[in-house]
Amino acid sequence: MYFLVYVSAAVTWFSESELRALLTSARFRNEHAGITGMLLYKDGNFMQALEGPEDAVRALYRRIEGDRRHRGLLVLDKMKMMGYATWRMRPRLGKRDLVRLLWRAWRSNREYRVRSLA
Repeated sequence: MYFLVYVSAAVTWFSESELRALLTSARFRNEHAGITGMLLYKDGNFMQALEGPEDAVRALYRRIEGDRRHRGLLVLDKMKMMGYATWRMRPRLGKRDLVRLLWRAWRSNREYRVRSLA
């Protein structure tokens, strides 16, 4: 298994119906490729976590890079995963905790990029 998390900025704001259409098509393609994950959208910014077979995740990310609906892609993390069966400690985060954790990581990375460009 392979895991990749990235953030990006939408070129234009997405309406609720546009987000639903994006999720519907992504779910269909990802299911057939054996990819799972999550997509967060807030204030014109995306954060997505992808996991699955390494070749499939890398191919999907290359396709995402070419999508003109967003810009400024930045990979926050990527790694090969071993799976929970081999883990001795299994931390459990609630949905809100996970969203807060991911959002803080994205914001701190974004603030770093803004400072480094100044």
